[in-house]
Amino acid sequence: MSSAAGGKKPSKKKVQQKTILAIVCMIASRSASDLTLLCSSSSRHYASTCMDGDRDGQFLGKKPKPFAVQAGSSGVLAFCNRNKDQLAKKELLLLLNEYADQLYGEERPESAANGEAAVTKTTAAADDDDDEEEVGIEDAFAKEMGTLKKPKKTHRFSPQDVGIDCTIFIKAGAGIDPKALVGAILKDLDQTKKKKTRFTQRILPIEQCSAAFLADIITLAKKIVVPQFPSDSPVKYSIVFNRRFNDQISRDELIPKLAELVGPAHQVDIKNPDRVILVEIFKGICGMSVVDDFYKYKKYNLEAVSARFYIRPSSFNGCLGL
Repeated sequence: MSSAAGGKKPSKKKVQQKTILAIVCMIASRSASDLTLLCSSSSRHYASTCMDGDRDGQFLGKKPKPFAVQAGSSGVLAFCNRNKDQLAKKELLLLLNEYADQLYGEERPESAANGEAAVTKTTAAADDDDDEEEVGIEDAFAKEMGTLKKPKKTHRFSPQDVGIDCTIFIKAGAGIDPKALVGAILKDLDQTKKKKTRFTQRILPIEQCSAAFLADIITLAKKIVVPQFPSDSPVKYSIVFNRRFNDQISRDELIPKLAELVGPAHQVDIKNPDRVILVEIFKGICGMSVVDDFYKYKKYNLEAVSARFYIRPSSFNGCLGL
């Protein structure tokens, strides 16, 4: 009786349809600014990270690192496995320091020589002060402690942020020849057939960098390329050009100008050149180098030069977390 008097209840399906229709009408009538109020804080944060995603292929919501490589720098440009940039950076620093110690001797702290001079100076000063009663015990003790301070440690190599996935640039300090260093590494790996890296695939020496403008690149080529191609000693050569995150410099525009600087006395040979001009453009920087045995050492590919097994150096001490 009560159900007949009150009328039939609407079905659950009709209630859902009416609810959906009401929501659609509300959305159609509201502006975009009103709709943002309907979103939760987490949804708005997710939307902002999606819209502000890293153009360099980083994870969504993660700000890209600033580009730190500057014109005039020299060092090693390396390429690694995806998502292994930090591990590759650590093992590459250990590898470079290992062979730098062999070529240039062990690295001395910056103030080591200064410390030796300070000891001599303090000793001489102490001898002069023996006759002076004005100098107290505390002053002499302070001078001695000054000579025993731990010297500051310097680094031959410093990683520079590139902001490109799988790409690492290690800046070399003064007195370090990147071409000689990389050549020593590849020669040793080719002879011993022992792989010393797990994540680093290729390493390229960069004799010097310049801004990625055509005029600056030509100026750099006159300094790097021209002296290594004397007209009285003809050689076969090729130019390897790579570009990453840069659309200002084209291959067809740059290569003819570099060939003009090399001169007609030298012959182009792509398959078996004696020397290779490496031009690596990444973002706003151009790195350049002239190398030998580029194809002998498999385009400086560590994976191809060394054997397919891994020997962990004793200097790693588990710092890679492996």
